[in-house]
Amino acid sequence: MNQKIQRSPQNGAPLLSQLAVVDALLDNKKAAVSEAKRAVELLPISKDALQGPRILINLAVVYAWTNELDLAFAILDSLTKTPLGIYYGELKLNPIWDPLRKDPRYEKLLAELAPRDLRGCSINVYRSVRWSKSGERIAERSIHEGRPFQQGE
Repeated sequence: MNQKIQRSPQNGAPLLSQLAVVDALLDNKKAAVSEAKRAVELLPISKDALQGPRILINLAVVYAWTNELDLAFAILDSLTKTPLGIYYGELKLNPIWDPLRKDPRYEKLLAELAPRDLRGCSINVYRSVRWSKSGERIAERSIHEGRPFQQGE
């Protein structure tokens, strides 16, 4: 597996990251942390914005399951501000995060990620159509505008 990872970090880093999670779940702390860190080094977010966040999430999972809660929360905090990072539903519903649930920082993180109340907002859609002189449709576009409800609407 090491040769495969060296030949193609794009493909090998996700495998190494998943192996790290398995090792963490099997209570093999030293190997899990080492593999997860190596996966992040091979394919950081700066190199791959699609797979990089998932690999970093797996490092947070490894830290959570190896009782390194401070490190797990530090990573999760940065992932809340990262596109394709951690989301409310994943953090709240996925049992992989069980080791974090008793920590007060978990509830704080959930509160930051919680969906905002959208009641009291309206979304207006305006359609703009341009026609040719012969009556053919040239272009069409939609404009979406979100704004608070006004009294009397």
